[in-house]
Amino acid sequence: MQAVIRLVGMAWDTLQRPSFLSSLVASVAARDGNDPFVPYLAGPLLGTASALGYLPDSEATKQLFAAQEAAAEAQRNLAGGAFAALGAYSRDRSSAPILAEELKGSLAGVIVEWIMSKHGSAEAP
Repeated sequence: MQAVIRLVGMAWDTLQRPSFLSSLVASVAARDGNDPFVPYLAGPLLGTASALGYLPDSEATKQLFAAQEAAAEAQRNLAGGAFAALGAYSRDRSSAPILAEELKGSLAGVIVEWIMSKHGSAEAP
């Protein structure tokens, strides 16, 4: 928990801010899909980094997407898993049919199916 608090604090510390995004990606990549922080680190905190002007490159985006997929799978019947599935969909809408099939019958799967029914699977964000 302390590591997450320190990571969040980096965004607001002007001296640490330049390394916030790389630290965020490294922290998410090092965590297991069962870690309850992954859906929230890879989602809202990435939004914070983007709002501060730090956009992930393609490799970082790939790592964050993989972490969200792993969290959606591991936490498929928890709110965090549903949140991770939604985050994965927002990063790569073309992956929605695969996610929906892999998560079928779970809370996360219901979320992906619902969002696909509303927005489709391959639209641009």
